[in-house]
Amino acid sequence: MRVPVPEITNDREREYGAFVNAARVAQVIKHQLRAGAAQSGAHINAEMSEAFDMMATNMSRIVSGAPTDADHWKAIAGYATLVAEKLEGK
Repeated sequence: MRVPVPEITNDREREYGAFVNAARVAQVIKHQLRAGAAQSGAHINAEMSEAFDMMATNMSRIVSGAPTDADHWKAIAGYATLVAEKLEGK
């Protein structure tokens, strides 16, 4: 069964706040992370970059309307853990 797009977007907006706000916040965070890495010369590989992107998305959802949704906090911790485990050779 297909769920109509407006129904999905309305549900997401109630849950996370307006998409335009979350998108702006996420893009600012991602831009700052990339700029900081470039300025410092840090080597950020694909896994680290994607983890940063996913964490930024979750941070934007937290500040745009869902600060008490534990899943966003767990997702941030999960992406950080994936990178840490890779660095530790696990």
